[in-house]
Amino acid sequence: MRTILTILGLLTIIFYGCGDKGINDLSRRNENWVWFVDKKSGQGIWVPLGKNTTLENGNYTAFYFNGKIREKGKLVETKHADTTYYYDLNEKLIKYIVLIPDSSNQYYVNEGIYKAYSPKGEISVEGIVKGHKLTEINWHGAVDHFIQVFDAISPALIEFHKFAKELKTELNSYQGKDIILPTNQLKITDSLFLLSKATTLKSLEKLKTIKTFDTMPELKEAAINSMVTHKNYLDNQYSEIISFTKQGLKENNIDKTYSIFENILATDKTESVFSKAQNDFQLKFEFDEEQGRFLADRYKNLTY
Repeated sequence: MRTILTILGLLTIIFYGCGDKGINDLSRRNENWVWFVDKKSGQGIWVPLGKNTTLENGNYTAFYFNGKIREKGKLVETKHADTTYYYDLNEKLIKYIVLIPDSSNQYYVNEGIYKAYSPKGEISVEGIVKGHKLTEINWHGAVDHFIQVFDAISPALIEFHKFAKELKTELNSYQGKDIILPTNQLKITDSLFLLSKATTLKSLEKLKTIKTFDTMPELKEAAINSMVTHKNYLDNQYSEIISFTKQGLKENNIDKTYSIFENILATDKTESVFSKAQNDFQLKFEFDEEQGRFLADRYKNLTY
């Protein structure tokens, strides 16, 4: 389920009067529409999925394909406020999120087996609720593919960034000094360099085993391109940097090393690829707050 804020951020600003049927209009009680009651006027309107909206203050109700309510909440100046409620395919409350400044608390209503569904009725996540918290989470569909791809590349990116940070620290420590890098420090750099190369190759191999997701093939392609780019950095530019450090960090070599390093940072597409993938994902698939926090925590160390 996409957060309603994301949904409303994509809604076309086309308002339909409530008419006689209002929220009970069965032709619109489905995954393609949201019922919104404006706080100021008190009037209810149907809003279809689209591109833009100016909805700001009021209460919303979103539905499943079968007309059952799947989510209810409140907007204050286009943002979630107070409590958001989530329901199963039979309109039974399964969880709610209490919003507090800069944070939120989730409460899963029923202990035991938990299943949640997309607006179209496809299962999106399974797990076990213990102490009203979700554990043993198992994602499905687009979220599962998203996780597979980034689980494949994350070890390589983490090791890549460890190496880059270590090297940058060394360069900063010896900048302006006509000195040879200490042997023990160089061994650390070499070890991180080799580990980064090894994990990058493993990530590429793992990506090849992941089945392309038909409705979002560019995610896997972008991940592979990112790994190939890192491999090229390691095989070429970073190898050149290591060569300079072995010769000794004299002024000329430091200048050359910094030039290469800054060029790599300027052309590294890892963060932009990850950001674009997240945006594309939210535009195309159901992406609720729970999934957002899960992914953010899982991949918080991926950017340099």
